Amino acid sequence: MEKQIVEHVKAIKTLIRQMDDGKMQDLYKGILDDLESDPTVKSSVKKQELDDMLADPFSLKERKMLDELSLKIKELRRVLGDRLD
Repeated sequence: MEKQIVEHVKAIKTLIRQMDDGKMQDLYKGILDDLESDPTVKSSVKKQELDDMLADPFSLKERKMLDELSLKIKELRRVLGDRLD
């Protein structure tokens, strides 16, 4: 169960990084950081282990390629609109 949660947190962090609005990006990142640092959240995983699991597995080059792909997909959705569904 914890592994699934970690995977979802990774996905959420990726989505947050892709947001266009910097203020909203900061807001969601802050909320997620607060949840991760909340001492009332019980976990059998130590903080360092969690940080290691959540570390971005992509290199800088891969991250740049993913960001470019994300922008192209957004552009495609904008151009094609409803025809994508």
